[in-house]
Amino acid sequence: MSPQPVTDLNDMKIILAVIGASVVMAAHAQSGSSYIIKQRAKELADAQSAMTQLQALRQARVLQMLTPEQRVKRREIRQRNQALRRQQQAPNGLDQRQQLRIH
Repeated sequence: MSPQPVTDLNDMKIILAVIGASVVMAAHAQSGSSYIIKQRAKELADAQSAMTQLQALRQARVLQMLTPEQRVKRREIRQRNQALRRQQQAPNGLDQRQQLRIH
């Protein structure tokens, strides 16, 4: 019997955190076998891929329910939020690379 696929994004975030921690632990283990490290890294990549698929499916379902006007409004809100995040990350108007050059 195969395990049930994870369909909840919160559950997937927890799984990603656990697998990510196991990669770090394998890398820092005294007997750090390259096979175990590679296996854990593959598990992490697989989990990240599953997370991306879940997010894309969720977004597609949401978009299917919206009217064209709601899609436009959603896009505007997302663009505004992205711009606000960029401003908060770089309060002096410089992007991260520009900030690193200054410091």
